Amino acid sequence: MEVRRVLDDEVNSITLYGYDFDRKDPDGKTLELSMLRGGQFVDVTFALTLATHYEGKINLAANGIPMSLDCSLIQVKWNNKVISTLPILQPDPPQPKNITVNLQAVTYRPPHVRGDSDFDGNGPYVEMEAWLAGANFIHGGATALQARVKMFAEETEDDWTTAGGSSPWQVVYTAPPGHRIISILTPLHSFASYTDNNHSEDELCLGLGNLVECFISLGDTSGNEAGSKTQVRANFAPAVITVIKDDPYFN
Repeated sequence: MEVRRVLDDEVNSITLYGYDFDRKDPDGKTLELSMLRGGQFVDVTFALTLATHYEGKINLAANGIPMSLDCSLIQVKWNNKVISTLPILQPDPPQPKNITVNLQAVTYRPPHVRGDSDFDGNGPYVEMEAWLAGANFIHGGATALQARVKMFAEETEDDWTTAGGSSPWQVVYTAPPGHRIISILTPLHSFASYTDNNHSEDELCLGLGNLVECFISLGDTSGNEAGSKTQVRANFAPAVITVIKDDPYFN
């Protein structure tokens, strides 16, 4: 008998067939019923009804045997001897598994914080960082991953025009319904830097095995750019995470 089917109300009774069910032992008792729960036998004869001398019914409904995940078997006894045993099959607990997922890219345009708004061909010197973390936590896990990106771009001379800051955290992956993320196996941080020497986007690739596969940076342009055009996009590498499927019987 599968306990899951009882708890899901798919099964609410068990019928026993035999003979002489109405025969009494020397103590005046008929059939007795006991259940092994949590390593101890509990008398549950109250849940046994003898319809005839050859048929009995075990009540598994709400007003019958209180079934739970620590029940392992039911015994039918007569005259203190076991005449039948019914194993109770427990569900296997959910097992964690590692999966590879794609993360949504994050683009960030930092605010202008110093000097005029034109790098004017003087760099800028650029630093870029990205972080990854869990989000939307529930009972021992996360249901999403979030990331943030930082960019610092500073003119290399003159009035030291600077744009810099960090993006807000934003969700870059959501686990399938009914699943929790219990660990992140991919790196949680990436960093890159360079000195810009053109007016176009620059690609700095760190490769697979890092949090960020490539940073796409726009530093200097042909006009004013600090706070308006200078930006970075973090293209994340596929991330490896450990997930587990929720099971109401084990939560």
